[in-house]
Amino acid sequence: MFAAFCMARRERDQAGVRIGLTVPKALGGAVVRNRIKRRFRAAFRLHRADWMHIDWDIVFNPRQAAILAPFADLERALAGIIEKCRSLS
Repeated sequence: MFAAFCMARRERDQAGVRIGLTVPKALGGAVVRNRIKRRFRAAFRLHRADWMHIDWDIVFNPRQAAILAPFADLERALAGIIEKCRSLS
């Protein structure tokens, strides 16, 4: 559904996980790409308070499957990646 890259932050100026999104033009036009970004941000916001103690930057690169994936699956996959990054620290 997506590739993810985790990197621990050295500075402690802001607590919690931060995400970035790189959505390639190959996935579709601006409307499709913006919809994917909105869905990722919404899934992230639902659990942001749970991840405030993790100081990581995570970049997500969505794949074609993210376009039609149910929101619950997207939310579960995003949470799984953040938990994997937590275990690395």
